[in-house]
Amino acid sequence: MPDLQLADIIFQEDEKWNRSFADRGWHPGRALMKIFCRSPFICHREHIFAGRVQTGRAHEQQEFYSHPVEQHLILVAGGIGTRMKSDRPKQFLDLNGTPVIIRTLRAFLEYNQHLNVVICIHRNYRPLLEGILEKAGMSLPNVMITFGGDTRFDSVRNGLKAIGSSTGVVGIHDAARPLVSLQTIRLCYETAAQKGNAVPCVPVNESLRKISNNINVSVNRNEYKVVQTPQCFLLANIRQAFDRSYSPAFTDDASVFEAAGNDIFLVEGNEENLKITSPGDFIIAQALVK
Repeated sequence: MPDLQLADIIFQEDEKWNRSFADRGWHPGRALMKIFCRSPFICHREHIFAGRVQTGRAHEQQEFYSHPVEQHLILVAGGIGTRMKSDRPKQFLDLNGTPVIIRTLRAFLEYNQHLNVVICIHRNYRPLLEGILEKAGMSLPNVMITFGGDTRFDSVRNGLKAIGSSTGVVGIHDAARPLVSLQTIRLCYETAAQKGNAVPCVPVNESLRKISNNINVSVNRNEYKVVQTPQCFLLANIRQAFDRSYSPAFTDDASVFEAAGNDIFLVEGNEENLKITSPGDFIIAQALVK
């Protein structure tokens, strides 16, 4: 592992650096992670590198898995369940014994347990969500709740304001998409860190027809994609994009970002990552959950 060997050389041969880190109250292993994050050569590999580092004169062993940039997540959960025709919003329904929103949150924390999470909900459902998080053991210091708005656009903008940072990559995800894969999450965050944004999509499998003025015509489905979430962006850039008035054309975060004059980078999503919006979607999700 050349990364580890390079890190060992840094700490064995530069005792002055070690003393400097110790004077600032940094454990040598923590300092190592800071070096990893500041090295362009190592950072791009840090997503997949996990292991043990021998640190300090006591030769302690410290496990770590770190990410090259600060990472945030906005879970959009402001719906009230009108289309589901249920007594509670879809994100709070039990999906094979586990609430939808808990399955979604666990998928992201499996990717990065230190992710800074903001959940945007309707104010009437805050006590319900707090109870669900507590029962699942997920009332965590890095998970906070804020209120959504009248539209998805307003909810996301509130979530962006709630993030107590000005840097990093933020993923914006529908809480009602509990079947997002670890591979999709990783690809979106990594691509956004490199290119500024990443939007997952999958091919269109059905035939399409365009309707205009009561006339319908066939279109080439290969020219279209089905868009999913998480949609990831550099935090500063997406905040700037949301500094505008709402438009009905803003059906997702990518459309807001595009309206600000930015190009969108598409990445591969996963077919199972459906959004639960109707009773039929819920039945499919039940069949797909392991």
